[in-house]
Amino acid sequence: PKESIFKNLTASHTSKSDTVNAIGDRVEPRWSSGNKTPRWTSRGQEGKPQTITGEFHGTKQIRSIGVYWMDHYQHPVKFPKEWKVETRKDGKWEPFQLYTTDRYDTRANQYNVIHPAAPLSCDAIRIHATPREEYAVGILEVQVAFENKAQDITVQFEPEHLRTLSEYWRTFIQYQFLLFRTENNNTLGFDQNTLKE
Repeated sequence: PKESIFKNLTASHTSKSDTVNAIGDRVEPRWSSGNKTPRWTSRGQEGKPQTITGEFHGTKQIRSIGVYWMDHYQHPVKFPKEWKVETRKDGKWEPFQLYTTDRYDTRANQYNVIHPAAPLSCDAIRIHATPREEYAVGILEVQVAFENKAQDITVQFEPEHLRTLSEYWRTFIQYQFLLFRTENNNTLGFDQNTLKE
């Protein structure tokens, strides 16, 4: 099995039939119904707001967060009325600032993905879910994409490279000057020998 992106997962409430660790088990759901898929649900606390907290293996730079919500036609588990995300850094929780075109969707059979409005580093995320009246909420999987650490690329020129570049530019300038003089019928009166080394 693939390693979870989360070091630790906790929830305000978890049904005895489910597990909060399903959120980070990296098992891909096929449908929002969650049939035969590990899941977290708040069954037993229908209608009550829930929070799910996931801690990473250290501080990460977030590219996107995707939540695969559960919605079952037989169980009292439906898409949340609304949801939002917070992030933690240096022990302080802050609201997740959405990218200008993003929103907290609840679309079926897919990840509902959000992106940060600006570069964002954190060591944990917290999902707040407000259920519909008389219903519980459920999550089948959470995907978090991390940015790769930026690597500064420094081009270092050895003396040989500098010599080659110098020759290139000298040749280029000579060519441009000769072209200019030819087009102007050598009216400037320069001696071609002045262009030679």
